[in-house]
Amino acid sequence: MPFCDQCGNQVNAADKFCEACGAPVVLPANPEQFQSQVEPNNQQAPVYNQQPPAFTQQPPSYGYIPNGPSQRRKMGKKSKIAIIIAAVLIVLGVAGYFTGSSVFSKSKVISNFNKALSERNVKELSKYIVSSDPRIKVDEKNIKSLIDYLNEDPSYLNVIMSSINEQSKLMDSKAEDVFNSGSDSLFKLKKKGKTFLVFNKYVFEVEPFFINVHTNYKNAQIYLDDKLVCTAAKDDFTKKVGPYIPGIYKIKVQYKGEYATLEDTKQINSLSGLGNSVMDLDLNLDGRNITIDSTFDDAKVFLNGKDTGLTVQQANENGIGPVDSNVTVMLQKDFPWGAVKSDEVKVEDQTDVSVELNPVNDTLKNQMMDNINQFNLSDVAAVAARDATKYVNMTPSFYTALASNIQDMKNSKRMFKGKYTKIIYDLDSIAIDTNSSNQYTAEIVVHDFFNDTYYDEGDTNVAASDNDLIWRYSLVYDQTNKKWLVDGLSREYSIGSQNTKEFDF
Repeated sequence: MPFCDQCGNQVNAADKFCEACGAPVVLPANPEQFQSQVEPNNQQAPVYNQQPPAFTQQPPSYGYIPNGPSQRRKMGKKSKIAIIIAAVLIVLGVAGYFTGSSVFSKSKVISNFNKALSERNVKELSKYIVSSDPRIKVDEKNIKSLIDYLNEDPSYLNVIMSSINEQSKLMDSKAEDVFNSGSDSLFKLKKKGKTFLVFNKYVFEVEPFFINVHTNYKNAQIYLDDKLVCTAAKDDFTKKVGPYIPGIYKIKVQYKGEYATLEDTKQINSLSGLGNSVMDLDLNLDGRNITIDSTFDDAKVFLNGKDTGLTVQQANENGIGPVDSNVTVMLQKDFPWGAVKSDEVKVEDQTDVSVELNPVNDTLKNQMMDNINQFNLSDVAAVAARDATKYVNMTPSFYTALASNIQDMKNSKRMFKGKYTKIIYDLDSIAIDTNSSNQYTAEIVVHDFFNDTYYDEGDTNVAASDNDLIWRYSLVYDQTNKKWLVDGLSREYSIGSQNTKEFDF
C-alpha cells in the first residue's frame, strides 16, 4: 500500500484523499511496479525488521517508503521561527495589554495629573487638560494663568483633587449625574475616546470664560497679559472678549490721545467667580475734560501750542479732553489792532482753567497813547480859541460836553492860555473790555503836566503856572476809523506801577 506524500500515513490505492491530513493521494505511474514492490507473494511474508534494499536513486516523489513502516516528515526551520515569533508576539501583546491597563487606567491618570499639578509641570498638564470650547487649544502658554493662581493659593490644589476623586467615584458607580458633577469645579473628569484603540482615554476638561470689557474713551486699547485683544471703537465702549482658560490674568487699558496718555492695569481672577462663564470688567480711565474761564468767548483755544479749532464757548459746551496734568492752554484772539496771545497756562490738577487773555499789545499801547496825545493837544487849542471844532479823537457825547464848557467860557468871557509840558502813561493800568454795543472800551491812567492859566477878557498881565493832574481816561474804539476816542476823564491820585511811558512837549 502507498503512503501519504504529506503526512506519511498509510493509504489505500483507491483513496483520493488522505484520511489523516486530507491531502490528495498520488499513485505511482507503473501499477505493476507498485504491486511488485508493495504486495509480497503468498509464499513469503515480508520481514519488517530487516533493512530495506538500498536505492541508488532518490525515493519516489509521492512519499512511498518501500518495505518499511509509515514515517512523518520533520518540521522546517522557517516554520519553527514563525511559531516562535507568534508565541513572542502573543506574550508581548498580553504583557502590553496588562501594562497599558495599568498605565492608562483612570487611577493612574489621576495620580499623574495630581503630580503634575503639585510640581507645576505645565508640559505634563498640557497632555491631560482639554477645553470644552473647541476654539481653545490648551498648551503650556495658556496653562500659565492657572499655575499663577495655584502659586497664589496652593491650598486650592486640595480642592481640585477632592473634586476629581469624587467624580471618579461617581464614574465607577456609573451614576447618571457624573457628567454634571462638580459644576462649580475647575476640572471635570471625562472619557475622550481611546488610546491605542483599546484603553479609555481620560482627560480633565475646563470650562473657559469670557470678559465683558468696558472703557470710556474711543481708541483706548485693551491688553490681556500684554496681548492686544481689542480697541475701543467709540466712547463708552463695551465688548465681549474670550474664551480664556480659567486663572489669573493681567488686564491693561491704554489710551494715547492728542493731549493725554492714560493707562490703568488690573488683575482678574476668574476662579473667584467659578461657574460664571462671563465676567464684567470696568476699565474706565480717569481722564479729565477741562473748561476754560476767559473774558473772551470767541478766543481760539490752543493746547500744547496746537490750534484745537474750537473757541472758548465751543470748548466749554462739552469740555476738552481727556487731558493730563502736563497739558498747557493758550488763547489767541484777533483784535482790530492785531492778534493777541495769552500766556500758556499748565492744566495741573484744574478742571476749570482760568486763562487771562490780555488784549493789550505794543500796537494797541502806541495807538492809544498817540490818540490821547492828539486829543490833549486839540483840547488846548480848542479851549484857547474857544472853538470846539478843533477837538479831535473824542466820542460825540464827550464832544458835546466839552463844547458846552467852551460855550460857558464864551458866555462868562473867560480866556485860557496854556500848553502841555509832559504826559506820563501808566502802561500796566490799561484795561480792555466791551460795552453793551459790542464796542471795545479801554481805560488808562495818565499823569498830565502843563503850564496854563485862565483869565478874563481884557486882562494884559497874564502869567501861566506849572500844574499837573492825574486822570483816568475812558476810551471807545472806533472800528470804522481804527482809532481810540476819548469818552471821558475821572480824577486819580497816583500812578500804581513803574511800567510807564513818558512824552515831553
